[in-house]
Amino acid sequence: MTNKPVIIASVVIVVAIVAIVSVLFFFTDIFDLDPEPEDVEGDMNCDGVLDEDDVTYLQAYLTGDPEYSELCADPDVNNNGEVNIADAQYLASHIAGVEGFEDLYPE
Repeated sequence: MTNKPVIIASVVIVVAIVAIVSVLFFFTDIFDLDPEPEDVEGDMNCDGVLDEDDVTYLQAYLTGDPEYSELCADPDVNNNGEVNIADAQYLASHIAGVEGFEDLYPE
């Protein structure tokens, strides 16, 4: 008695799996299903979104926390030539939509 049907079925399953994986890789590359976050002005934590997490990240950076030593944006958001807590306050005001804080890095 031969196991020919079992071998054929196994080969068909392996070929189907390889085909499915190949198609997934193909579509991932073509349609960029896993895009990199876009550069967003003021995005301190590199997630592609400007929100309160960026304020928290900047505050941790300012305290010298080694887990927050890399920033994706210039931390001098109030553009006064100094990086300090005033920048975190400015960023928070900007995100909250407070009048007078409409622009990051004002001239």
